[in-house]
Amino acid sequence: MLVGALKQLPGTASVTGVAAAAVGAGFSVDEADCVLAGKSILPWDRMRSLVEQLGGHSEDFRFLWQTSLQASSPPPASVEEAAGRLAAALRGMRLAAGQPPLDEVAELTGVSADRLEAILLCRCVPAWNTIAALAMALQADPSLLKNLWDGVRYAFCASPHHFPRGGFLLG
Repeated sequence: MLVGALKQLPGTASVTGVAAAAVGAGFSVDEADCVLAGKSILPWDRMRSLVEQLGGHSEDFRFLWQTSLQASSPPPASVEEAAGRLAAALRGMRLAAGQPPLDEVAELTGVSADRLEAILLCRCVPAWNTIAALAMALQADPSLLKNLWDGVRYAFCASPHHFPRGGFLLG
């Protein structure tokens, strides 16, 4: 998924764009080519720099990078942080799927395009079955997101509020 998402970034559209991103990130074109071909994975600080130089948002790639390394992150400090991680992971999965229009994803999930946009923008955290349907529509394994969704639920449980059956709105 990481390579698929990277290839959706504007800076990968041309050889000169990749070369400029590599130089801007402080490493060789060969290193960038290896990453874009899926032959190597950079440490996060270097990967973040490459993503940003290619025109992406690094938070959308952190989960994909961790999944590639089979790494995990520390528990979130708040409901907002946990929800942000989940939304970023979904945005990364959408990139990896080729940025399908939300109307197409809505048809596959039965969730409105407006609601999907709210989920991706971290304004709404739906119930698990909606997250699983969204992952499948994005051609990803829902089990990859289960720990992130559980993290939101656990963070919410630690707060003074009750986790609603259908999910909740942030803000």
